[in-house]
Amino acid sequence: MKILGIILMVFLILFVSPFQFRGSDFDRNVGEIISDYEFNYIRWQVDLLKEFFRTSEEETVLTPEEEALIVWTYFQGEHDNKRLAEIIIARQIEEVLTEKGLTLLPRVNFSIRPLPGYLIMSPREEISRLKEVHVLPGLTYEKREEIEAWLDGLGFSSYISDIAGTTTFPIVVREGAPLRSTIRTVAHEWAHQHLFFRPLGFRYALHFIGWPDDAMAAVNEAVATIVEKEVEEIIYNRYYLPLEIDMPPASPPVLDLRGQLRMVREDVDQFLVLGEIEQAERHMEEQRLYINSYGYNFRKLNQAYFAFHGTYPAISVNPLTRKVHEMRNDSPSLKAFIDEIGRVWDAQELLNNP
Repeated sequence: MKILGIILMVFLILFVSPFQFRGSDFDRNVGEIISDYEFNYIRWQVDLLKEFFRTSEEETVLTPEEEALIVWTYFQGEHDNKRLAEIIIARQIEEVLTEKGLTLLPRVNFSIRPLPGYLIMSPREEISRLKEVHVLPGLTYEKREEIEAWLDGLGFSSYISDIAGTTTFPIVVREGAPLRSTIRTVAHEWAHQHLFFRPLGFRYALHFIGWPDDAMAAVNEAVATIVEKEVEEIIYNRYYLPLEIDMPPASPPVLDLRGQLRMVREDVDQFLVLGEIEQAERHMEEQRLYINSYGYNFRKLNQAYFAFHGTYPAISVNPLTRKVHEMRNDSPSLKAFIDEIGRVWDAQELLNNP
C-alpha cells in the first residue's frame, strides 16, 4: 500500500499539480504579481505523504452504528477526534466502492484541514482556463480583490476561488465543511485518483502541464460527480439519515441557484460570440447582485469564475456533461460505466458515438 502511495504521489506531483513553466512574457508578468502569494503545492504534497507514513490507522471494535455516531457528533462539534472520524468515513466509502465492484486503486485516505485558494485566469473574449495556480490559504477578501485587480490589468479575467478538496495523496478536504459535503468531496477526489490509471484520467492530468483541454476537464468532472453522488447517497442513507431525527427541517430554496448560474453562463456565451465583452461583464455583475439579493454572497461573477466552476456538472452548459450522464443511465452498473468511459482519450469520441 505504501509503495502504491509513493507511485501515485510521484505522478500527482508531476502531472496533477498545477505546475506551469514560466517561459512567456505572460507567465513572467503573472509570476511577478503573485510571487508573494503563490502556494508551494508540490512541497505540501510531499509533506502530506510524509505525515501519512508517520500516522498509523486506529483499530476500532465499534459497531457501524457507534462509528456513525462518532462521525456525526464530530461534525456537530461535540468532540475533536478528527482522525477517527476520517478513518471511519474512509472505511464507509471503501465499503460502498467495493459493493459497486470497483477496485480500490488507490485506497481511500483523506485528511480534513485548511486548503489553499485557487487562482484561475481566463481571456475576456471567451471562457476558458488559461492559467491556474494555487495561492496561500486564508487570503482576505481585500487581498483577493487586490490580486485580481492587478491581474485584470494585464487584460484578462481572474478569480481566486475556494476549493472543496484536492486530489493529493492523501486527499485533503476543506476544514469546516458539513458531513455530506465531506463524503462527496472524498468520493469525488478519489474518483479522479482512480481514473488517473485509465486513459480518461491520465489525459486530464496532462491538462495541468501544458496540454489544456476544457472538454476533457468537463468529462472528468462529470464522471467524478456521478461517483460522489452515488456513493454519498448510499452512505448517508445507510448510516446518518436516522441521526437526523432531532434536526429541524431544511427551508426550501427560494432561488434555483444552479439553474440561474447556467442561464447566466448561456447568456454570457452568446454575448462573447458576438464580441460584446463589456455587455457580457455588465450582465454578470447585474446577475451577481440579483443572486445575492436572495441571501447569497457571491464576491464576483466573471469569465474566470465560469472557466473554473463551469466545468462542474451543476452549472455546466457543455453537451459533454449531458452525454456522460446519458452513458451512466445506459450502463448496468457504476463499474461498467467507469470501465467504458475510462477508456476515452479524446472527448470528441463521446460526441461521435450515438
